[in-house]
Amino acid sequence: MFILIHHFMIHLPDLLISSNMNTGCRSLLKRNKHQPDALSLWVHMLLSIFIHIAAFDGMAQPPIDTTEYAKTTIFASGLGNGGIFSFNIDRRWRLTGERSMSLSAGLTYFPLANEPISTHVFSLPLQWNWFKGQVHHHEHGAGLTFGRGWFTGSTNFGERLVSNGIYFFAKPFGYRYQRDHGGFFFRAYTLAWVRIIELNRRYVEEYGFWETPPVFPWVGFDLGYTFRHRHNTDRP
Repeated sequence: MFILIHHFMIHLPDLLISSNMNTGCRSLLKRNKHQPDALSLWVHMLLSIFIHIAAFDGMAQPPIDTTEYAKTTIFASGLGNGGIFSFNIDRRWRLTGERSMSLSAGLTYFPLANEPISTHVFSLPLQWNWFKGQVHHHEHGAGLTFGRGWFTGSTNFGERLVSNGIYFFAKPFGYRYQRDHGGFFFRAYTLAWVRIIELNRRYVEEYGFWETPPVFPWVGFDLGYTFRHRHNTDRP
């Protein structure tokens, strides 16, 4: 297949010359049979490089059966997208070669000490991840989290105000340990997050929209278990 494409690319300038082009373009591409001009040489060289790179990439990454791997993980997060902690489920898909992506959703809930019973921390983190590797993966991602109670305050009249925010999380770098056949799961990563929406208007009126600082550096650590694929349950 690559030989046919290469043969076609060699004669591409001649095909362009013989096509219904205007005089200016034809004169630019026209070449002597025994002394090709500089443009034709550059076109031939660049197309040859592209074809050989594509062929090498195809040989370096043979097709992989994308059905034979464990997909579903449950894990607990310390800090991370849930704020303090969260319990999550992750579902991954293999894209090509060693590249995969996953989507995860989680839940955080706990009451605040010495606060009214209606004051609690509640989070719904959603995140997308892209990662590359076989067992040890480097990972990037982004997500949105609804967080209630991440920030609280009181007015001069004793009114208790609780933030109901939506936060954007960026994951510039992370490490992910996950085997194709399942088992122990671990992840550590850096984050940066910012509140993009505040649903409690009274909170904004009293304290303003932006916290200090507006962008928070953060980290996260995940421990969990990837359910084994049904064809790999006999593996250790």
